[in-house]
Amino acid sequence: QDDISFAELLYTDQTFISSLYNALEDDGMIVFQLGSAPDHRDAPDTLNINRRRAILIEELEEVEFESFHIYEDGNCGFEYPWTFFVVMKDSLDDSAWYKNEAETQVAIHQRILRTHSGAPALKYFDGATLKGYQIPHKVFESTFCRQDPTPDGCITEETRIADIHQSDLEVKISGLGDRSGRGVFTKVDIKKGMSIGREATANPVYFSPSATRLIQHYADDYVEETSKVYDYMDGYGWQTETMGHPSYYVDSSMQTFVNHGCNGSFNIAGTLLKASQTITEQNAKESDQYSFHDNEVDWDNYNPRRLRHLHHLSSTFEVALRDIKAGEELFTDYLSFAEGDEWWTDVQDLKRWCSGEDVGHITKKEKTHWTDSNE
Repeated sequence: QDDISFAELLYTDQTFISSLYNALEDDGMIVFQLGSAPDHRDAPDTLNINRRRAILIEELEEVEFESFHIYEDGNCGFEYPWTFFVVMKDSLDDSAWYKNEAETQVAIHQRILRTHSGAPALKYFDGATLKGYQIPHKVFESTFCRQDPTPDGCITEETRIADIHQSDLEVKISGLGDRSGRGVFTKVDIKKGMSIGREATANPVYFSPSATRLIQHYADDYVEETSKVYDYMDGYGWQTETMGHPSYYVDSSMQTFVNHGCNGSFNIAGTLLKASQTITEQNAKESDQYSFHDNEVDWDNYNPRRLRHLHHLSSTFEVALRDIKAGEELFTDYLSFAEGDEWWTDVQDLKRWCSGEDVGHITKKEKTHWTDSNE
């Protein structure tokens, strides 16, 4: 923000920024102090005295830092809250940034050096403080989204559309056959573009990276109670690496029983753009992983709107891709939930399920439990 000559070098020189990146270990991170926080009435940084802040962020993206976090702190002794920007070379380190209060407190206890006097070594930081940094202030989203043209991540689909309430749906044995388990059917006609159970799907069950890791660990050791939790998490949920290491979301509504529409026969999806999708489990190639998600917003770069709405963006509602008559079963596209290293494995699993060579994880587990209980 200061009009001094060395500020141009510090904040806008690509060579200097690259040297910072190269000086870090693979799991390294840097915290930048970027001046006073914006006001809710401010123009985007690119158009005001914070232009160097905007340039710096662009340069950090160019040198391939993978993770970006921004927060403000009003306890720095300045007249206004101050802005801090955290960048990480590896997005896997996001799992440390998103630890809960207890996990951070344990990490501090294990790693901090003790003082000779016994007084706390940290005066202004603990687990609750980090928790407050994890979600940026609304002002960062507001000013960021005022850019022209509007960033992709700030453009939202119309949400004031007619919605089909959960009471208009019912769970029955799927019409796909006994090997397909339960399915969800509509009791009313649904028009193309209407949302399905929007309110009910807004509160999924979330398994954090640490919870996921522990559940998988004890399930691998064949602890029966934990194995049941793992079956629920992995069988009904979808895996994401939004928080760094793998975590899971499970739809807490009856829509968790919606089946996969084989060979492109799905009639609901997270966006109407899926209606023109040509890639299915039948024709997908391993190289299709990236083109399959071409129509989705690229969240790799800095975007405070994404940082403020991570959980919402990971569990959006679905809309009808065509008119659906009362009595019809709802089908979604399970390929939409596949990502990362699991993409091709999921494609092959779906192909076997759709051909009848195998059954889904939950159906297989339930049949095993039924057989064991009757022996």
